Amino acid sequence: MQQGRQTGVGSALAVGLVLGLAGCQLGSYGQSAPYHYSVETPIRVTVPANAPSVIQQFRPFPPEHGRKTSGEHPGIDIYEARNTPILAAAPGTVIAAYREPSYGNRVVITHSAGPQGIPIQTVYKHLNNRTVQKGDVVKRGQQIGGMGNTGILAAGIVHLHFELHEMHGSHAIPRDPHLFWANGPGRVTCFSPQQRFSPPNTTLTYPVRCK
Repeated sequence: MQQGRQTGVGSALAVGLVLGLAGCQLGSYGQSAPYHYSVETPIRVTVPANAPSVIQQFRPFPPEHGRKTSGEHPGIDIYEARNTPILAAAPGTVIAAYREPSYGNRVVITHSAGPQGIPIQTVYKHLNNRTVQKGDVVKRGQQIGGMGNTGILAAGIVHLHFELHEMHGSHAIPRDPHLFWANGPGRVTCFSPQQRFSPPNTTLTYPVRCK
C-alpha cells in the first residue's frame, strides 16, 4: 500500500491550532490537510489556489478492523466562513433535507450511476441553513445551503462535512470524494458554469464556492 499527500503541505499548512474535531487543523485557501489514506493507486491531492481548505481527510477503517460499511472519518471537512454557499457537487434529486441533533442541518442528493456504473449519493452536514427540500431537482453548482456548525458533532467549528456514498441497493458505502473529482482523482475541481461535463454527469465539483 502507498500513501498520497497534498503537494506543498507541511508546517506551513496549519496555524498550530488543534481543534475539538479530531485531527482538524485550520489551513488557508488552496491547501489540504496531510493525507495518509492508503490506496492501491496513490492519490496526490491538489487544491486550486482559490478553493477553501480541506481541514480533515477521508479515513477508512484499517483492514484489521473488519468493517466495510463506514469509516473512521467517512468524508472530508472543508473550512470556510459562516454562510459561505454550499453547492450541489453534481446534478441530482434531493432525497433528504432535515435537521437532527448530531449532524445538524443535513442535505442528501441522489445522482445517476457513477464512473463505475454504481449509483451514488452526496451528503452535506452541519449546514447553517438549507435552501432546498426533499424532492427538489438540483443542478450542479446550485446553492443548497450555507456553511455552518449545527449539530453536536460539529464541535462548534464552522465547516462542511461532505460525504460520497456508493449505493448497493439500500446499502451505502462511503468512498473517498477525492476519487471522484471532475478533473480527475485528487484534482479538486471548483464549479464553473462555463465548464462542460460529459455523461454520465456524476463526477464531482467542489461543494463549497471558490473565490
